[in-house]
Amino acid sequence: MRTVPTLAALADHVIPADGWPAAWDGGVADYVGFEADRDLAWAMPQLNRLCREADRLAPGNDFSALPPTGQKPVVARLSNDPALAAAFATLVRVCMEGYYGGARDRPPAGWKMLAFDPPATGPEMTAAESAGITASALRDSYDVLVLGAGAGGAVAASVLASAGARVLLVERSRPMSDAELSGDHLHGKRLALYHPVAGPGPGNPRLVREPDGTLWSADADGSGESWGLNAMCLGGGTRVWQAMAWRFLPDDFRMASRYGRPGTSSLTDWPFGYADLEPWYLRVEHELGVAGDAMSFSERMPRSAGYPMPALPTDDVRRLLAAAAGRLGWSAGPIPFAVNSTERHGRPACTGCPQCLGHSCPSGAKNGTHNTYTPRALATGNCDLIRSAQAVRIRHSRGEADAVDLVVEENGTRLSRTVRCGRVVVAAGSVETPRLLLASGLGNDQLGRHLHGHRLSLVTARAPMPLPRFRGPGHSVATLAAAHDGLAPLGGGVMYDMFSPYPLQFARMAHALGGPPLGVEHKRWMRSETAYVIGVMGMGQELPLPHSRIELHPSVTDRNGVPAVVSHRADHPLTAANQDYLTSTASAWLSEAGCTDVRENIAIFAPTGPGSPITEHSVGTARMGDDPALSATDRFGLLHGTRNVHVADGSLLPTSGGVNPTLTIMANVLRAATHWATDQRMPP
Repeated sequence: MRTVPTLAALADHVIPADGWPAAWDGGVADYVGFEADRDLAWAMPQLNRLCREADRLAPGNDFSALPPTGQKPVVARLSNDPALAAAFATLVRVCMEGYYGGARDRPPAGWKMLAFDPPATGPEMTAAESAGITASALRDSYDVLVLGAGAGGAVAASVLASAGARVLLVERSRPMSDAELSGDHLHGKRLALYHPVAGPGPGNPRLVREPDGTLWSADADGSGESWGLNAMCLGGGTRVWQAMAWRFLPDDFRMASRYGRPGTSSLTDWPFGYADLEPWYLRVEHELGVAGDAMSFSERMPRSAGYPMPALPTDDVRRLLAAAAGRLGWSAGPIPFAVNSTERHGRPACTGCPQCLGHSCPSGAKNGTHNTYTPRALATGNCDLIRSAQAVRIRHSRGEADAVDLVVEENGTRLSRTVRCGRVVVAAGSVETPRLLLASGLGNDQLGRHLHGHRLSLVTARAPMPLPRFRGPGHSVATLAAAHDGLAPLGGGVMYDMFSPYPLQFARMAHALGGPPLGVEHKRWMRSETAYVIGVMGMGQELPLPHSRIELHPSVTDRNGVPAVVSHRADHPLTAANQDYLTSTASAWLSEAGCTDVRENIAIFAPTGPGSPITEHSVGTARMGDDPALSATDRFGLLHGTRNVHVADGSLLPTSGGVNPTLTIMANVLRAATHWATDQRMPP
């Protein structure tokens, strides 16, 4: 192809050789050759156009034949031509992805240049991954069908199977090894630029309606940012999470009592308080495995006992920011993680590998339901697990479910099966749970409403000394000084040190951090200045709104005929005010630490397209409550208007809290499922 040498020459101007390879030989050639027909199909027209223009402007109409000094003015003309701005930006993006993105089995030069060396993965297939049954092995009937094997569903299955119920645990994803879920920075969950590995794949569209009425769609084989950062694999998000295992604060359970109900919001109190959930928090921390320092935050989150493991080791970032917090009069301490700090239950302690966030753990030190609750459910002998199975409809009569229709994919064939049951537990997440219930004709007017999550702040600065790059698990120190402090507009939230960026994240953030966007100077900045990059993030609560919701599209369906989701984006000014408060407070923390060049409102990831209102922290769409006029389920997750349809995931949470919600999701499901297993009024 005539454009190949031209494209190679253009790429080498974006990332020139300087002792380290230039772009083309440093990974871009392999990237373009490997992904031109899939990931980069969108980019090829722009790249081809740029190559044609480069050749047209070159003497002899052959840009690649010119010496570098002759190519330079042509590149300058291309980069300064407004008509070619999108094409040149595409060239820069593709070069950065090829040079700094990559995967474990084909590491690009940028990884080697920055000494980024992720370890090899663990076993090809975990015991739970390989334990699933086929469609032909399904029983005609089960006591309970649990739909979704993520944070909530696996906990529910474990509790119910341990109580003697015959359980079918239904997981939509196919079996995936740790190798598939680790090491790929372009398709892994954190960046998820293309064809996310932990996703359902093509044929699963979602639509977004903007406040001005604009409607747009994204399929699951595109950017995770546009489709929604939801992991679909055994363990759900807990398979690839960073494992921050926070409890909510007591005031997070009584938000309306403390802050009122502003304007058109639907802010509410939980139907129970922190003290009611505390024993379940403690049990999950021990059953899942959480490492933390009980003394650091015990005044804000009262505890009846300590963590099962000590906190992960300290580091330079924790020492720097904790000292600054002390000078500000704040308490700060190590973040609690569902990561082994010591050997536990036959799995090793964390090795601090450089790519915890968004990837499966190579050693098994990271704890999720895939290696805790699901194996325990299977070990009872009362639980079957079926993989590659989508629940498409719950069959019911007069509020009582009696069967679920499944589509099971085996050997490239889709098989329809109907399985009878005594009760149904829907644990598919805050989007897919209301979708299935609505598509089944279940639920009241509150189902699907109150979609909200967190609004993140990121403030960066230059640290007073170089810090270790690529440190695992990626965060280290936190403070609750800005959570419910009497100044935050909506409860504020936790503040903690920025994640440890991956090479491609550094490259994409470089210009916003004051670095050169390309050229030799960009590579020099990547090698020297990234060691000084420090940041503080704030996790602010969003205000729930009744019109921020999930509903079904009247005609668009997925590949199995289930109506597609339409998510309605809606924001309240208090959410932005809460975010601004955390941003300014984070800036003060970094300044007190002696950091310079403090920059606010840094985009965590340079956007590659429109962003979905659906995030990994979305909650509220089947929220609990005692009043059916204000909630979709009762305080134990029983869907209003039904006798045996339960919800067991983040959609139950009435508010998002000012911290990561996963531990709260698990504790709440543990509480609810124990009630289902012991309440004699419930059907079997």
